[in-house]
Amino acid sequence: MKTLIVYGTRWGNTADIAKKIGEVIINNGNTVEIVDAKKTLPKVDSYDLVVIGSGISMGKWTKETLEFLKANAAKLRDKKTAFFVSCGLILREGGVEKTQEDYLAKVADTYELQPVDFGAFGGCIDFNGNYGILGSLFVKSSKNKCRKIGIDTTKRYDFRNWADISKWAEKVAVDAKT
Repeated sequence: MKTLIVYGTRWGNTADIAKKIGEVIINNGNTVEIVDAKKTLPKVDSYDLVVIGSGISMGKWTKETLEFLKANAAKLRDKKTAFFVSCGLILREGGVEKTQEDYLAKVADTYELQPVDFGAFGGCIDFNGNYGILGSLFVKSSKNKCRKIGIDTTKRYDFRNWADISKWAEKVAVDAKT
């Protein structure tokens, strides 16, 4: 199975997730090409599976991944696809389900796609990082909420669960073959 993984990232965290997904799919005997949506993207025609992922910031996918979906939606309808996002919302109670509904299912519906699976994963946050004016305001407003659930906001926090990411990628590799 030939697989294309297209990802959008703002600070590099989603790129790491895409690479892990690619490793797992390769270990299942498939070929994989991993491409940042900001780069020139290959045509989807020659791929059996297309995995599309994005970091979520302030409730939005990256612009480039949405442009990829818009440009390729018609061809993707005839392909096996899978979607994933990296999103801090998963830390909240019911957050995984809300992330899947708001950021995965709605995007799939927008482009009339029926992915074989959705993956909702955590990301990284540095409460002292520079995320631009709007992003920094959002991060600052999140500090109190994060402190309440026990996150030390004085340092960078990585809440990606690599075992869950690997398990999901394994499932996608198997489901895409059926």
